[in-house]
Amino acid sequence: ADKLSAAEADVRAARTSAMAEIESVAAEAAGDLVAKLSGVKIASADAKAAVKAVLHG
Repeated sequence: ADKLSAAEADVRAARTSAMAEIESVAAEAAGDLVAKLSGVKIASADAKAAVKAVLHG
């Protein structure tokens, strides 16, 4: 039972880390796309907030 609990905790930690990385890459890509398409550079924090809103509702 302890091994299963530890494995589940490891999976949760890996998932959280992967989601954070996905959000970071998506925010960077979104910022680059906005800049390329509109010529407007948006703040990194704004891009991150927009991606988080889309991914998490």
